[in-house]
Amino acid sequence: MRYQHVFTPIQLGPKEIRNRLYCSAHHTGFAAGGLVNERHNAYYEARARGGVGMIITGIQNIVAPDPDNPPCTSDDEALAPGQVDCYRRLTERVHRHGTTILAQLGGFGRQDWNTMGHMEAMPAPSAIPAHGGFVPKELEREEMTRIVADFAQAAAVVRDGGFDGVELHCAYGYLLASFLSPTSNHRTDEYGGSLENRMRFPVEALAAVKAELGDDLILGVRLLADEYVEGGIGLAESCEMARGFEETGMVDYINATIATYNRKAMITYPMFFPMGLTLDLAQNIKNAIDIPVLTAGRLKDPAMIESALADHKVDMVGMARALITDPDLPNKMLEGREDEIRSCIGCNQKCNGNLVVGLPITCMQNPLAGREYLPFWSTLNRAEPPKRIVVIGGGPAGCEAALTLAQRGHNVSLYDRGSELGGQLLTVAKAPGREEWQDVYRFHSRELARLGVDVNLGVEMDAEGVLALDADDVVIATGSSPRTEPYPQFGPVAGVDRALNVREVLDGAERAGSTVVVYAGDDHMQGISTAEILLDQGRTVHVVCTAEVPGMLADMFTVEYQLERLTQKGLAGLRLHSRIKSFDGERVTGVEGLLSHPFEIRCDTLVSSFGGDAAAGLYRDLKGRCRVHRIGDALAPRTADFAIFDGATLGREL
Repeated sequence: MRYQHVFTPIQLGPKEIRNRLYCSAHHTGFAAGGLVNERHNAYYEARARGGVGMIITGIQNIVAPDPDNPPCTSDDEALAPGQVDCYRRLTERVHRHGTTILAQLGGFGRQDWNTMGHMEAMPAPSAIPAHGGFVPKELEREEMTRIVADFAQAAAVVRDGGFDGVELHCAYGYLLASFLSPTSNHRTDEYGGSLENRMRFPVEALAAVKAELGDDLILGVRLLADEYVEGGIGLAESCEMARGFEETGMVDYINATIATYNRKAMITYPMFFPMGLTLDLAQNIKNAIDIPVLTAGRLKDPAMIESALADHKVDMVGMARALITDPDLPNKMLEGREDEIRSCIGCNQKCNGNLVVGLPITCMQNPLAGREYLPFWSTLNRAEPPKRIVVIGGGPAGCEAALTLAQRGHNVSLYDRGSELGGQLLTVAKAPGREEWQDVYRFHSRELARLGVDVNLGVEMDAEGVLALDADDVVIATGSSPRTEPYPQFGPVAGVDRALNVREVLDGAERAGSTVVVYAGDDHMQGISTAEILLDQGRTVHVVCTAEVPGMLADMFTVEYQLERLTQKGLAGLRLHSRIKSFDGERVTGVEGLLSHPFEIRCDTLVSSFGGDAAAGLYRDLKGRCRVHRIGDALAPRTADFAIFDGATLGREL
């Protein structure tokens, strides 16, 4: 067997897990009224069916809900009325496929972005604000006693709901982790100060959970290996904590993770971060204790996963986003179909990016994720009878449409004027730290070849050429042309005809001068990615942004980290909520901020980034002459997630 270590069972406490892969806990945003529902059931069952050995749910909040003040969040609430029956339906669906499922239990504590759903003061060991700035309430002893009782009651609900165990959340700065960290725990009683004292409350919660679970269910702890905050938990202290939890005799495994919301990007690991970034930390913890150690963190490559297990760095490898993108990843590894894996690229656009704006998760590459409960998405019907369909355009929209149509049995031909598939993603992948976008069009290329799609590259099609193919349906996915003209609400820029567009800069077709102003009005990543490549080329770079933050429509955790990168690389200036008025080849003038203060920047190059204009000429030439459909940027210039969604949708409809 190629992945011998991956597919060797492992004993976690009282239960054997069929392989060493687990679906790492992650919030879904699916809950309504705190209850697990059919959307959860279908989502988790798809991952169980895909062959993963164990699933750990997203955090099940242990705060007892107030019936007169129900939460207005999408959090899963362990103590919501009726949750036992909801849990039973979920666990039964997962168990059908031989997969173990644990419920992660915890309280959000001082992390205000979740706790505010209850409109209550945030509980914490000390009244020290977290990243959001809200001051939490220092817990009193009677409140701590009540919270321990809540953990016990939640564990009983989990047990009665058919789960195989519990993972206790002691990470990310949430409630129990805030007691462990010296940065958030300044108590002077027996719950603060020494490590033994800081562990006291989490151990009390652990004991309450264990009393309800007994010896027949798994009990693990998710623990910070490194907080990455000055004065916070470091690796040495984390190893001591792991030993302390092991010595209680109640813990079956440690799940090592990193960071808190003070270092948000390090929780969600965008594509800028290296693969397997938690492995060495987890190995240090493994060397300090005897119980199994688990970890997740940019682990998606089958060879790396096998190597991590073979080298005894960890005992199980977790994935969240990789299984959102491709829930069948484990089975594809087992069956030797690695080339068919749709690989997560860490873009965070529709997983974490959705959560931070209050939407349920899905996936940029896999629109089925989170929609498994909908028959339109979960059932890919065979085409009866199959049609001859022509797709014009080999970007993400056209490729996804061709892929879906071919999966349904249609006879598909694809034409693109470029020398390889990918469309604008070929350009995006040239931005620093964003090379993984290549995985998207490489997957499409492999799958279209495997499915027998007739791919024709280097072919420029006009209306007469398309009509001569005599197709039943024509799909236009011709993309967009880059736009340098600002949107009307920002006013015109005199001399904008001198500006370069971001695509030609990223492609290297046009070389900028020594001092560059990037006018970032696209509200996504184009402008700031272009600024970074220009900094890497040694140019002096200023960014002028029309919004209150560059990339405001992208995943903000990722954007914040890229802004850190720009700062570290010497960004000369960043003007927010600003507008450029003119460029004469030697200087840019504009107005800055809400008060419209004038500014001037001496520069020899302006790069203007305002998205694109639909390349819909071929569609208009064909309309009324054949059955023609348009998708992606040819329909309306947006981002890759919309393009792939369009392609997957149309592919199911034709």
